[in-house]
Amino acid sequence: MPDLNLNEAADSRGRGRPALTAQELEDGRQHILAVARSLFQKDGYDAVTIRKIMEHTSRSPMMFYRYFPNKRAVIRYIWADILTAFFEHCKKSIAVIQSPELRLEAFLRAAIHFWLERPDDFRILYLNQDRLESDEDSYFANEPEGYEQSEIIDELLLDWNPEMANQDLELARQYIIIKMLGISFSLIVLPELPWKPASTLIDESVKSVFLWLQSFVSTAHPNHP
Repeated sequence: MPDLNLNEAADSRGRGRPALTAQELEDGRQHILAVARSLFQKDGYDAVTIRKIMEHTSRSPMMFYRYFPNKRAVIRYIWADILTAFFEHCKKSIAVIQSPELRLEAFLRAAIHFWLERPDDFRILYLNQDRLESDEDSYFANEPEGYEQSEIIDELLLDWNPEMANQDLELARQYIIIKMLGISFSLIVLPELPWKPASTLIDESVKSVFLWLQSFVSTAHPNHP
């Protein structure tokens, strides 16, 4: 989860008030996150104000700053929670599989199914563009709880083919992410289109990933069997 010193986050807005206990901070933060997550799903991030969030928590708008520095911190915390659940789900899905190829395939299928079963989480994570709040800020993708977790894909690829070089890993990982997000986006965001059954599209997507990887490895390493 993002590292927030929440008593300091209040800065001048919280002066004159006693510091919240660790439990009070956690309880208040979780309440705000639950309310914000529901509102973001219903109305979209940009349409939801801090005032609206706090109205639904029965707290004054100024109390918000005792828990979070700004609204962007709230959605980033939600993003981190979603990605943690995503990678835990995928890791659990491959935990007992021994074959490197079957582990990679199981990861791909688990990743796509996760989003299809949680379309609201997909929308919150991928349909809300990240923005910098200050010159000192950094994008969520560059934070430890962001896309660094996708390094598990590198591990799966190296198990599948130990000869893959680092530059190959980056391109292969990005290709896999694009394939997973592409089918998930299409089925979740454009459900009105006459798609074939999801199971069929997932099967074909997985096949295309392995065909691409095999072609890619053969080109990069002609001696690979």
